[in-house]
Amino acid sequence: MSLNRIPAMIRIDIEPDDHVYGPGKVFWSGLAEYAVVVNGLRKALTDKSGGPFIVNWFPRFDPALEYSCGRPDEIYRQHQALLHDFQRQGDVFGIHVHAHRWDEQRQVLFSDYANIEWTLHCVRRSVEVFTDCFGTPPLRSSQGGYFLSDELLAESAKLGIQVDATPEPGLRPKTEDPSMGAYVTQPTTDFSNFPQQPYFPAVGAIHRPAAKGEARHDMMLLPLTSFDYRMAEAPLYKKIYKKLRGYNALQPLSPWRDWGSPARYWDVVMMAMDAMEHPYYATAIRTDNVNSDVFARARDILEYLPKHPIATRFQFVDCLSPEITRLAKPSRNC
Repeated sequence: MSLNRIPAMIRIDIEPDDHVYGPGKVFWSGLAEYAVVVNGLRKALTDKSGGPFIVNWFPRFDPALEYSCGRPDEIYRQHQALLHDFQRQGDVFGIHVHAHRWDEQRQVLFSDYANIEWTLHCVRRSVEVFTDCFGTPPLRSSQGGYFLSDELLAESAKLGIQVDATPEPGLRPKTEDPSMGAYVTQPTTDFSNFPQQPYFPAVGAIHRPAAKGEARHDMMLLPLTSFDYRMAEAPLYKKIYKKLRGYNALQPLSPWRDWGSPARYWDVVMMAMDAMEHPYYATAIRTDNVNSDVFARARDILEYLPKHPIATRFQFVDCLSPEITRLAKPSRNC
């Protein structure tokens, strides 16, 4: 394969169809639909890219699902044959973790980010159940609900996680979002100044790579692809004006957002790749309710990829592949 191929990491989080659910009311139809989409793309994208179409699947096994389903491995129990078929085709697996809890008094789901011990318990439990299901501990993770912390990274590394693909550069803290349930106990992580490259984060300052001699977390962070496409599409005089004023409005290139058309989405991705010094593409999709607009947008964007010229430049990879890990750089302060 050509050395100038762009590493492309597509992560699909295996989650319930709906963000909000209660005891005994969890459905997973989105996974089966995405299996059809992915299997339909394998040959076309292999032909276009000249290499295998690898998908990074991150199922959820956290305590809120255990509470709702009655058992922690419900998704694996229902779809074991499908998941192992993905493995046989070269796909890889990790864990996707939400710090969801059930509020008995209000009868709602919420995200308890303020309780550090709860967030760590959710990671520990997810690793434990994953290991029971797949027979080996997970090496890859992502945190749901836009939340990441020093404590989570330290615990994840201790549990054997080697890469976390949570950060979305440009994203500011939130207190409301469907992925977080009815409420949160503290705002989400401020990703606005996170790097746009893989790196090993500094202890106490996970928003930057560790400098030489500085304590670092023993795992890599893989930020999702963000790009200031509004600046890229602006007239030259506006670009100059905004650059002089230090304007920066990075936006995560999430396929589930409304991009107008699948072709426009991949046009923006191509602009982002051309603007990066060391280009790579990393994105995340959830197995959503098949009747939702979010599902339709992300599906249509994926299915359009073989028709776009960017497909011939991609090399679809495991998020722990050498093509990704070699991009992880130390701080410029080294």
